[in-house]
Amino acid sequence: MKIAKYLFVLLCVWQSKGQESTVISTPLSTQACADELFYGRDAYGAIYSGTKQLLNKTADKQIWQYKNPSLGSISQVILTNPLKLVLYYESFNTVVLLDNQLNEIEKVVLSSLATPLVASAVGLAEGNKLWIYNSLTNQLGLLNLKNKDYQVISTPFTESMAYYQTDFNSFQWIDQAHNWYECSIYGKINLLGTAPDYDSIQLDRNHGLVYCINQELYYYSRIEESKTLLNVNKKSCTNFRFKDQILAIFTTPEISNYKILAP
Repeated sequence: MKIAKYLFVLLCVWQSKGQESTVISTPLSTQACADELFYGRDAYGAIYSGTKQLLNKTADKQIWQYKNPSLGSISQVILTNPLKLVLYYESFNTVVLLDNQLNEIEKVVLSSLATPLVASAVGLAEGNKLWIYNSLTNQLGLLNLKNKDYQVISTPFTESMAYYQTDFNSFQWIDQAHNWYECSIYGKINLLGTAPDYDSIQLDRNHGLVYCINQELYYYSRIEESKTLLNVNKKSCTNFRFKDQILAIFTTPEISNYKILAP
């Protein structure tokens, strides 16, 4: 009887470890992309790629372009709203807003505002506002694009950010100590947990994440505190995006898309 119980325990442990490597990815499509950089895809499936100074949008066999050499390299492309894209040029501390055909709507020089800002993180929030992490004060705030009023919503961060990601209602970040936080538009900050070691990472709105380490891709569930190895064909996993359960892996000259069902 003791031997039977022992074997049963071993079987359970083996099954538990086997679940860690369960394949939960389904290939969807492959798209040609010969550009130097992959910036991501929006909610409608449009692809954004280009170079350090050029942004291309490809959708329905059409290509739109935006380039502003006077601002230098593009530091961040925010695709939260496909009708209002946000580009951040860190070297000139400038935010550029584009419409869905990459026409320039507005340019905001953050250091020239009534409350001068130096941003080390930018995102698009609800209500025509921008998330701005002001490195002058180490605080997070919201910039109203209509009247250019800046409202501080957090106390100073005690640890430097290693990675951040935004949506309309929340600002998530991982600090240098791998603590994983979320701040609401009302300034409420929650500790979500501890992020695993990673080489590159993408956060999920459902509080999971996809990360790459040692050239392997994993899905990590914050709720279950478990990781799942993703079985995907790849030559490199250093440039990828994860949004709305779609994992897009960029390896010149193509983008491979997978549907990811979280465990």
